[in-house]
Amino acid sequence: MKVVPMFDARSEQSFNVRSVLISQLIVVLIVAVVVLSFAKPWLGVLFGGLTVVLSTWHVHKSVHKAGEDKVQMLKAAGFRFAFFLLALAIGIYILSLHPFAVIVGMLVAYATMYVISLMFVYKNMKGDGLG
Repeated sequence: MKVVPMFDARSEQSFNVRSVLISQLIVVLIVAVVVLSFAKPWLGVLFGGLTVVLSTWHVHKSVHKAGEDKVQMLKAAGFRFAFFLLALAIGIYILSLHPFAVIVGMLVAYATMYVISLMFVYKNMKGDGLG
């Protein structure tokens, strides 16, 4: 079994998270531009996608900061949930964004995160001789 220093593991994890965030941004922007070509609610797609990107970033930061402190992670998750609901309320009711467009943006960002994450997991499994 190969011993990996903690610094290398954290830098690889940071690279993976940055890759997920960048991929989310790129895909959300592409979908927003495509929707812009066909329909007016492109701003809702962008808003929903960027809300999920911010949520993904906050998950990474809060888990990294909390370490093993489960109470701090739960507090951060509660804050993130409240912020997410508030952002959706602002987007849909105050900014009058189309709800379906906001959901499409969120769906695209989440799907991108899962696909990129699964690619990283598969790459790591392949290195272990499992894939």
